[in-house]
Amino acid sequence: MTGGGPGPSALAGLCAALADWRRERETDAALTGLAVDAEWPALPALAEVHALAAGLRNREQVRRALAPAPPDAGPLNSDALVHRMFRLMHARAPGCLEHFTAYVDMLGALQALHDAAAPGAASTRGNAGTGPARKRAKPRPARKAASRPPAGDAPPG
Repeated sequence: MTGGGPGPSALAGLCAALADWRRERETDAALTGLAVDAEWPALPALAEVHALAAGLRNREQVRRALAPAPPDAGPLNSDALVHRMFRLMHARAPGCLEHFTAYVDMLGALQALHDAAAPGAASTRGNAGTGPARKRAKPRPARKAASRPPAGDAPPG
């Protein structure tokens, strides 16, 4: 931003301060026994700030998604394929890419909330070797060939 106004870091600081204030408000409400929403009205003026922060975050994600792909990536490299998909999506429907990145951001936030709520579940994710070992099947005996001629009747060779 230009003109000495608040930049993204100032906006992030404001959002962090508002989150801290909300936690303090909820703690005070729990200690006093008062209902959180009854004593502390919502601030509709902050909806504009939240929308601006979401827009800035979305723009940054689109910028990162459209960053150049690795130059030495092969045609089936997953990074190169995803980059090509983002480029095509941006060329055909830029609004679709913005909605897609916002959707993925929301999924990531929900996953972080889920992992924070269940700390034991996050540690077992992706560890396939931690369960009980499976027993291997015994090898089958080899089949004997039925069409093999008897040893004494072998043709001269």
